[in-house]
Amino acid sequence: MANFLMPKLSDSMEEGRILRWLKQPGDSVAIGDVLLEVETDKADMEVEATWAGVLLSQSVAEGSNAAVGAVLATIDAAAASASAGRTPPPTSVLGSLTQPPASERGMVLPPGPHRVSPLARARAADLGLDPAVLEGSGPGGRVLQRDVEAAALSGAGARRPLVEVPGPAHALAEPTRPLAEPTRPLAAPTRPLAAPTRPLAAPTQPSTNMTPAEAPTPPGNKGGVVRVARPPADAALPSEPIATLAGSERVPLSPMRASIARRMVQSKREAPHFYAEVTADLGELLRLREALRRSAGAGAGAGSGVTLNHFILRAVAGALREQPALNSRFAGEAIETAHEINIGIATAVTEGLVLPVLRHADTLDLFEIAERAQDLARRARERKLRSEELSGATFSVSNLGMYGVERFAAIINPPQAAILAIGAALEKTVVREGRIEISKLAVLTVSCDHRAVDGAQAGQFLAALRSRLEEPVGLLLPVPRESAGIAPLGTEPSGG
Repeated sequence: MANFLMPKLSDSMEEGRILRWLKQPGDSVAIGDVLLEVETDKADMEVEATWAGVLLSQSVAEGSNAAVGAVLATIDAAAASASAGRTPPPTSVLGSLTQPPASERGMVLPPGPHRVSPLARARAADLGLDPAVLEGSGPGGRVLQRDVEAAALSGAGARRPLVEVPGPAHALAEPTRPLAEPTRPLAAPTRPLAAPTRPLAAPTQPSTNMTPAEAPTPPGNKGGVVRVARPPADAALPSEPIATLAGSERVPLSPMRASIARRMVQSKREAPHFYAEVTADLGELLRLREALRRSAGAGAGAGSGVTLNHFILRAVAGALREQPALNSRFAGEAIETAHEINIGIATAVTEGLVLPVLRHADTLDLFEIAERAQDLARRARERKLRSEELSGATFSVSNLGMYGVERFAAIINPPQAAILAIGAALEKTVVREGRIEISKLAVLTVSCDHRAVDGAQAGQFLAALRSRLEEPVGLLLPVPRESAGIAPLGTEPSGG
């Protein structure tokens, strides 16, 4: 028998709610069959079986929550093994991590993205492993989630650095936390920060994303999974209970809202934010957008669905390629700069906010960005995004201009180093060559993690962004495919 565990379906998931079981006790299960549907902090997702056999029992009822790593069901894998003439895998609490011998795996699939299951790819990203180098126990040598977790426990998998460039054909599986073990909790410094004995820009421990459970470190293994302290369940909540107000309604936190609370507290506690802003004249850009719409007419031409936000995403991708310091993250004793430009687009949904990821944004032209961004936004509202579309962002954009908000400063989404906030384009007076004119101006505010980005780099990014927005014709040009990608890395920030 084998225990089927709750997988980690997004980089911030700590628990999930069981929406619906698609297999019932007594049903036969094949690898890849959808066992159940789970509501995570970001989307509703289907969870595939990683074992073949007969479903014996369900440990969590529909409508109940389960933590990542909790036992969801028990599968009798002996039935499938017996039918194939194999010895049943051993019974264990970590039964889903057991691999059959390599000699029993049959044909091995050639290297490529099809060789790794989506769940395995997401779990490898979380653990910082490269699934392409692992041996798979699935059909034809396919790498499954249990193979990734077994490699993490044994220390056998190669870690994947953030700067690896798999190419535009598939997305970078970014590790969600540094794999260096901290020497003490970040939230409890041993001495006052007002009198540091060493520069604050180079602390001895990394800024980590807290994980929902402790993963054991194999003896003598310094490159595998490390044990990370689990934060208190109420880390984002007040330390003392708050009396319910008379006549009020108490609504329990949804998984999404609870995740937002935890991650925003973590960001403000760990990342020293600073803010820089510029005012951009969007008059010419808005006239260009209207011209596109008129040329498309009443049909569904290429320019009919292009919005101001799509122009901004196109400009942001170019500015990040020019100033890669903002496409990075702080990782303890190093700054990791991503070679891919994957932009998270803050999208409002009924229960809160999600961040679907526009991958390889610098390789897309304006109309490709519009098409993909619209598709991501639609499926985000329908809670139909896939796990790989909710992780791996290297920079984020939040736009409240459509609500009339003139300016605001957004909170950085960890572990990213920066986020751009866009205000409304409002009619204001401008002076051009001594003449007073009316144009549409918008305030652009970038929030930066000062451990990874300094003020000069933020200013250079905003200058590059404003230049692209105020001379928007260049945003219509096709992307030179041979030069797509981030610019060569510059020097590390010097502070100040």
